[in-house]
Amino acid sequence: MDSLAETHRMAVASLSQWMAAFEAHLKVSSPGEDLSGLKRDYNTFKDGSPESLILEVDIRGVKAVLGVVYCPPAINYFSQLETLFDSFSSEYKHHIVMGDFNTDLTRSTPRSRGLRSILESSNLSVLPLDPTHCNVGSEDSWIDLMLVSSPELVVNHGQVAAPGLSSGQENWIQYKIARNRCNQMVRAAKRRYIFDSVQNSSQADVWKFLKTLGVCETSTSVLSPNLSLNSLNSHFAASTGLTDVVKHKTISEITSRPILPPNTFSFSPVTDLAIQRVFASIKSRAVGSDGMGRTMVSLIFEHFLPHFTHIINYSIFYGVFLSSWRKAYIIPLPKTSNPCQPNHYRPISILPYLSKILEAVVHKQTSSYIFKHKLLPPFQSGFRPGHSTSTALLKVTEDVRHGMEGSRLTVLVLIDFSNAFNTVDYDILLAVLTQIGFSASSRDWFSTYLRGRQQAVRVGQEFSDWGGLTAGVPQGGILSPLLFSLFINSITSLLKCSYHLYADDLQLYAQADIANLNTCIEHLNTDLLAIRKYIWKVGVAGRERGRGTTVHAYAERSLDSKQ
Repeated sequence: MDSLAETHRMAVASLSQWMAAFEAHLKVSSPGEDLSGLKRDYNTFKDGSPESLILEVDIRGVKAVLGVVYCPPAINYFSQLETLFDSFSSEYKHHIVMGDFNTDLTRSTPRSRGLRSILESSNLSVLPLDPTHCNVGSEDSWIDLMLVSSPELVVNHGQVAAPGLSSGQENWIQYKIARNRCNQMVRAAKRRYIFDSVQNSSQADVWKFLKTLGVCETSTSVLSPNLSLNSLNSHFAASTGLTDVVKHKTISEITSRPILPPNTFSFSPVTDLAIQRVFASIKSRAVGSDGMGRTMVSLIFEHFLPHFTHIINYSIFYGVFLSSWRKAYIIPLPKTSNPCQPNHYRPISILPYLSKILEAVVHKQTSSYIFKHKLLPPFQSGFRPGHSTSTALLKVTEDVRHGMEGSRLTVLVLIDFSNAFNTVDYDILLAVLTQIGFSASSRDWFSTYLRGRQQAVRVGQEFSDWGGLTAGVPQGGILSPLLFSLFINSITSLLKCSYHLYADDLQLYAQADIANLNTCIEHLNTDLLAIRKYIWKVGVAGRERGRGTTVHAYAERSLDSKQ
């Protein structure tokens, strides 16, 4: 109605059924025109009588009647309509009545003849129009009429085109076909776009792409006002620690074992070409405490390469790791929507970029030695070629399925080593390296790599004081997952039940038929006790997820889960 009012029409009559109540919008103040009064209220009768609104208007001193009428279908409304027309026909010379009369004047029927008779007796003429109503399966009808008492005074009249309306369902069906086809093409294009974006991409690139789609929430570092940067840094740097007695006993047990490989491991010098390949493989653009990121290094890398290769070879030959590369910035990301305690934050470590190149060189040589001599258990899927979380899940799932086919139950315990990477004891780890054949010079390198590390929490442009670390492998370091896997490697020798490891996550499970279920659980409890003693000796905290066991029933019979 507001848009129609802006067109400066004197009157707008509406028969829309969607209107909650009848509204008459009249521009009363137009020059030479005046609304004198309401001759008849808007009538709605429950018996199906015509509904109407009749107005008296004064047009330059000439009074006329302007009315809008709605007549319900399938009702004989002619007597009421005739009474309505008689109420004003004798008082006014000029009449203008429009509306929906629900009587088709294109056909000669008793209803159309009755309506024409009333119009003739009321001295009302029907202005010619095209059919106004579309009928599915039959001819169109003319039921919306414009009635005037003086057709010779009508300068112009007509109909407004309705291109969105049709006489049948054909156009609607064609529209739905085209709409559905369009939606299918859009969905297919989205799938192709997503597939092309993740195909042959690294895991980091896949997650980065998913974040652009809004699939993953992007965490931002926001510090609670109740916490200080220094207190948060102290929390991240804290470690449980071992007593000297326990540590020395553990180291003695490790060093008393025979060295596994027949040969010892030592570092080999690297070439410029090897450094180039490592540089190309590390895509991180984070800038560490030395202020040098990949972007800066790439600008000078060609001229810098020979000197950097010399630094790398010097480091691994003399067993030293630069002190400036042992500093890390910690970005605290909230783990909850309203963090208020230090343990509500997850530390993300930003290491110097150049130190990662050195780590990658050492990792390649170290992992080659470890995999060649099969020093990791076969069921450790964490951070090794050809293994992933998928292979770990497939192995355990396949074992459960195989047990179900043999009518056996599978009892599974999931163990998570809490904050495991930060609790690795340096001396115990170096003892493990000795036991698996690392030379003294290589152990010296790892010792300087691990010890004397410092970190500072950074939020925006604010920094905490530097704090020292006394335990743990560097969070975010390339070598850290491999070193942790070696650190807890011996735990598998204590287990009698089946297991699968992914870095610091241990899945322990056993299978048995119903009759031997209690014995199966006893075996699991024996392994759990051995694990508890082991983590006490090495200083790693562990917890059982769910505080119980999960029972998988075989297909022929269902069992409730037991705790």
